[in-house]
Amino acid sequence: MLFGVVLHTAATKHIMDIPAGEFAKDCIDLTEVDTSFYSLWHHLAEKKSFQERTDLFSDWLIKRLPCMTTREQALNELLTLKTNKTLSVPNISEWLCYSPRHLSRKFYELTGMNTQQTLLYLKYLKAINLIHYSDLSLTHIAHACEFSDQSHFNKTFKSFTTLSPKKYRNRKSKIVGHYFENVR
Repeated sequence: MLFGVVLHTAATKHIMDIPAGEFAKDCIDLTEVDTSFYSLWHHLAEKKSFQERTDLFSDWLIKRLPCMTTREQALNELLTLKTNKTLSVPNISEWLCYSPRHLSRKFYELTGMNTQQTLLYLKYLKAINLIHYSDLSLTHIAHACEFSDQSHFNKTFKSFTTLSPKKYRNRKSKIVGHYFENVR
Protein backbone atom coordinates (compact mmCIF):
# COMPACT_ATOMS: atom_id res chain seq x y z
CA MET A 1 0.00 0.00 0.00
CA LEU A 2 1.30 3.40 -0.96
CA PHE A 3 -0.41 6.48 0.32
CA GLY A 4 1.38 9.75 0.82
CA VAL A 5 0.16 13.14 1.89
CA VAL A 6 1.88 16.47 1.68
CA LEU A 7 0.27 18.84 4.15
CA HIS A 8 0.38 22.56 3.66
CA THR A 9 2.51 24.04 6.42
CA ALA A 10 -0.33 26.22 7.70
CA ALA A 11 -2.48 23.10 8.12
CA THR A 12 0.01 21.35 10.40
CA LYS A 13 -0.50 23.94 13.13
CA HIS A 14 -4.25 23.36 13.12
CA ILE A 15 -4.11 19.59 12.77
CA MET A 16 -1.58 19.00 15.54
CA ASP A 17 -1.94 22.25 17.50
CA ILE A 18 1.84 22.66 17.36
CA PRO A 19 3.58 25.53 15.54
CA ALA A 20 5.21 24.38 12.29
CA GLY A 21 8.47 25.92 13.52
CA GLU A 22 8.77 23.00 15.93
CA PHE A 23 9.16 20.67 12.95
CA ALA A 24 11.48 22.82 10.84
CA LYS A 25 14.24 20.77 9.24
CA ASP A 26 13.30 17.61 11.16
CA CYS A 27 11.93 14.26 10.04
CA ILE A 28 9.36 13.17 12.61
CA ASP A 29 7.33 10.03 13.23
CA LEU A 30 3.87 11.57 13.61
CA THR A 31 2.71 8.68 15.80
CA GLU A 32 5.04 10.07 18.47
CA VAL A 33 3.40 13.50 18.18
CA ASP A 34 -0.20 12.31 18.23
CA THR A 35 -1.31 8.70 18.79
CA SER A 36 -4.33 9.18 16.49
CA PHE A 37 -1.90 8.96 13.55
CA TYR A 38 -1.14 5.37 14.52
CA SER A 39 -4.82 4.49 14.39
CA LEU A 40 -5.26 6.38 11.10
CA TRP A 41 -2.29 4.54 9.61
CA HIS A 42 -3.86 1.16 10.45
CA HIS A 43 -7.27 2.18 9.11
CA LEU A 44 -5.64 3.33 5.85
CA ALA A 45 -3.84 -0.02 5.54
CA GLU A 46 -7.17 -1.85 5.80
CA LYS A 47 -8.64 -0.02 2.80
CA LYS A 48 -8.48 -1.83 -0.53
CA SER A 49 -8.48 1.08 -2.98
CA PHE A 50 -6.81 4.43 -3.30
CA GLN A 51 -10.24 6.10 -3.40
CA GLU A 52 -11.21 4.48 -0.08
CA ARG A 53 -7.95 5.71 1.48
CA THR A 54 -8.51 9.19 0.09
CA ASP A 55 -12.07 9.28 1.45
CA LEU A 56 -10.96 8.05 4.88
CA PHE A 57 -8.15 10.58 5.09
CA SER A 58 -10.39 13.43 3.89
CA ASP A 59 -12.99 12.60 6.56
CA TRP A 60 -10.30 12.38 9.24
CA LEU A 61 -8.79 15.68 8.14
CA ILE A 62 -12.08 17.59 7.96
CA LYS A 63 -12.90 16.58 11.55
CA ARG A 64 -9.57 17.96 12.76
CA LEU A 65 -9.55 21.30 10.96
CA PRO A 66 -11.20 24.23 12.70
CA CYS A 67 -12.69 27.14 10.81
CA MET A 68 -9.99 29.54 9.73
CA THR A 69 -10.15 33.22 10.59
CA THR A 70 -10.29 35.75 7.77
CA ARG A 71 -6.61 36.57 8.32
CA GLU A 72 -5.67 32.89 8.25
CA GLN A 73 -7.62 32.45 5.02
CA ALA A 74 -5.79 35.44 3.50
CA LEU A 75 -2.45 34.09 4.67
CA ASN A 76 -3.29 30.64 3.30
CA GLU A 77 -4.19 32.23 -0.05
CA LEU A 78 -0.82 33.94 -0.05
CA LEU A 79 1.06 30.75 0.89
CA THR A 80 -0.66 28.71 -1.81
CA LEU A 81 0.31 31.22 -4.48
CA LYS A 82 -3.29 32.18 -5.20
CA THR A 83 -2.54 35.86 -5.42
CA ASN A 84 -1.06 38.08 -8.10
CA LYS A 85 0.06 40.70 -5.60
CA THR A 86 3.73 41.59 -5.37
CA LEU A 87 4.87 39.88 -2.21
CA SER A 88 7.02 41.85 0.17
CA VAL A 89 7.08 42.19 3.94
CA PRO A 90 5.53 45.71 3.87
CA ASN A 91 2.80 44.64 1.41
CA ILE A 92 1.87 41.54 3.38
CA SER A 93 1.98 43.43 6.70
CA GLU A 94 -0.40 46.02 5.30
CA TRP A 95 -2.62 43.42 3.63
CA LEU A 96 -3.04 41.38 6.83
CA CYS A 97 -2.90 44.33 9.26
CA TYR A 98 0.08 42.91 11.17
CA SER A 99 3.27 44.68 12.15
CA PRO A 100 6.31 43.26 10.31
CA ARG A 101 7.54 41.67 13.56
CA HIS A 102 4.18 40.07 14.37
CA LEU A 103 3.93 38.89 10.76
CA SER A 104 7.32 37.21 11.07
CA ARG A 105 6.17 35.42 14.23
CA LYS A 106 2.98 34.27 12.46
CA PHE A 107 4.95 33.00 9.48
CA TYR A 108 7.34 31.12 11.76
CA GLU A 109 4.43 29.59 13.64
CA LEU A 110 2.74 28.47 10.41
CA THR A 111 5.72 27.57 8.23
CA GLY A 112 8.81 27.19 10.40
CA MET A 113 10.39 30.08 8.47
CA ASN A 114 10.34 33.83 8.99
CA THR A 115 8.61 36.09 6.45
CA GLN A 116 11.68 36.70 4.30
CA GLN A 117 12.59 33.00 4.17
CA THR A 118 9.00 32.13 3.28
CA LEU A 119 8.96 34.68 0.46
CA LEU A 120 12.15 33.18 -0.97
CA TYR A 121 10.61 29.72 -0.67
CA LEU A 122 7.51 30.87 -2.56
CA LYS A 123 9.74 32.24 -5.33
CA TYR A 124 11.54 28.89 -5.43
CA LEU A 125 8.21 27.01 -5.69
CA LYS A 126 7.12 29.23 -8.56
CA ALA A 127 10.48 28.68 -10.28
CA ILE A 128 10.39 24.92 -9.88
CA ASN A 129 6.89 24.81 -11.38
CA LEU A 130 8.00 26.95 -14.32
CA ILE A 131 10.99 24.66 -14.87
CA HIS A 132 8.63 21.69 -15.01
CA TYR A 133 5.72 23.14 -16.94
CA SER A 134 7.25 25.69 -19.32
CA ASP A 135 9.98 25.95 -21.89
CA LEU A 136 11.12 29.34 -20.60
CA SER A 137 14.83 29.97 -20.33
CA LEU A 138 16.24 30.04 -16.81
CA THR A 139 16.85 33.78 -17.22
CA HIS A 140 13.16 34.31 -18.01
CA ILE A 141 12.15 32.11 -15.08
CA ALA A 142 14.37 34.14 -12.73
CA HIS A 143 12.73 37.33 -14.00
CA ALA A 144 9.19 35.86 -13.81
CA CYS A 145 9.83 34.87 -10.18
CA GLU A 146 11.06 38.38 -9.34
CA PHE A 147 14.63 37.46 -8.45
CA SER A 148 16.89 40.50 -8.57
CA ASP A 149 19.34 38.73 -10.91
CA GLN A 150 20.45 35.32 -12.16
CA SER A 151 22.99 34.96 -9.36
CA HIS A 152 20.34 35.49 -6.68
CA PHE A 153 18.09 32.96 -8.44
CA ASN A 154 20.88 30.36 -8.57
CA LYS A 155 21.86 30.90 -4.93
CA THR A 156 18.27 30.65 -3.68
CA PHE A 157 17.49 27.61 -5.82
CA LYS A 158 20.62 25.83 -4.62
CA SER A 159 19.72 26.56 -1.00
CA PHE A 160 16.54 24.48 -1.42
CA THR A 161 17.76 21.71 -3.75
CA THR A 162 21.59 21.70 -3.53
CA LEU A 163 21.49 21.84 -7.34
CA SER A 164 21.71 24.76 -9.73
CA PRO A 165 18.51 25.40 -11.71
CA LYS A 166 20.27 24.09 -14.85
CA LYS A 167 21.33 20.82 -13.19
CA TYR A 168 17.85 20.42 -11.73
CA ARG A 169 16.25 20.92 -15.16
CA ASN A 170 18.54 18.28 -16.64
CA ARG A 171 17.77 15.76 -13.87
CA LYS A 172 14.10 16.49 -13.19
CA SER A 173 11.59 13.67 -13.08
CA LYS A 174 7.91 13.86 -13.98
CA ILE A 175 7.11 14.75 -10.37
CA VAL A 176 7.75 18.37 -9.38
CA GLY A 177 10.49 18.56 -6.77
CA HIS A 178 11.98 15.17 -7.61
CA TYR A 179 15.06 14.52 -9.70
CA PHE A 180 17.11 11.60 -10.88
CA GLU A 181 20.58 10.99 -9.55
CA ASN A 182 23.00 8.21 -10.34
CA VAL A 183 23.71 6.68 -6.93
CA ARG A 184 26.21 4.07 -8.13
